[in-house]
Parts: sequence; structure tokens; C-alpha cells
Amino acid sequence: MDIASQNLWHATELVRGAATIALNDRKILNADHPARPAAGESVGKGVEVVLVTERLRQDYDHVLASAWPVSTPITKQPWGVTDFRIVDPDGIYIRVTGPRDG
Repeated sequence: MDIASQNLWHATELVRGAATIALNDRKILNADHPARPAAGESVGKGVEVVLVTERLRQDYDHVLASAWPVSTPITKQPWGVTDFRIVDPDGIYIRVTGPRDG
């Protein structure tokens, strides 16, 4: 994905084709925003986001160059995909994968 915009409110928009993902700092959310966690709530527990990309190696290299911690390095999985995994600051598990072989 490519960074389409970033702003002073700690929001980043990532775009690839028709897909857009908005990443925001929780601090900017209104108190009643549905994405704001309740006190003591574990924000990312149990959430996995899967992103499929045709540019897996380029995206992996981009993550490495950014110095973002990689949870699992690029790996060929037994079920026919190659992927890598990262965890965002809220604990959301993100699997970035190439298309399935064959």
C-alpha cells in the first residue's frame, strides 16, 4: 500500500487500487466514538487483519526500511501463501500475504 495522506491529527491513509485503510491515533477520537476502547479494555486482542498484495517483497522491504518491528519474517506457509506479520501499537495482528500459489 502507498501512503495517500498524513496529517497533523495523527491520521494516515493507505491506498492500493480501490482499497483504502485509515490508521488513526486513538487520542484524536471523540469520547463516544465506537472505535474508542472502554477503560481497561484490550484494544487489539483477537483481531487479525489480512492484507493481500501483489508486491509482497516490496512491501516487506518497505516495512523493514521503516524500522517497524516484524512479528514474523517473510515465510512460505504450508497452506500455499507467503506472508509476513506485524502488530500495530494497539495489538492488532496484521498478516500481509501474497496471492495463493497455483
